[in-house]
Amino acid sequence: MASSLQPRRRVPGTALLIFTGLLVLGGCHSEPPLPPLFPVKGTVTVDGKAVTAGQVSLVPGTIDPNSNPAPSSGQIDANGNYEIFTDGKSGAPQGKFKVTVTPSMMPAPGAKGMPTSPFNDKYREANKSPLEVDVPAGPFDLKLTK
Repeated sequence: MASSLQPRRRVPGTALLIFTGLLVLGGCHSEPPLPPLFPVKGTVTVDGKAVTAGQVSLVPGTIDPNSNPAPSSGQIDANGNYEIFTDGKSGAPQGKFKVTVTPSMMPAPGAKGMPTSPFNDKYREANKSPLEVDVPAGPFDLKLTK
């Protein structure tokens, strides 16, 4: 009885699986690690009274055009306190920052119409805000005007 030897046929699915795996691995890249973060906490007041809602954001004084810095910001609580977070982690990288403060635009329960800002609009834009912080030196209490 004569045997017929034929080459084994490769399974196309195996080749496709290997090719797909190489594409996935080749497309993976990791984000550069965050620089060390320093605590940034404080209070926001207008004429000595706590701002009870809104957001504080830090805008780098100089930005390397080749970098993609993670935003640093935090919410203002009902007592006027805030804590800055960068990429979900508490703190901000070292450096000089312009500070912007954005009021809450959520109306209070039962209020008629949108709320008005309790402070001057200049604090909303980095190029107009007079507020600056030097992380990690501080201070981080923000005194706004109407």
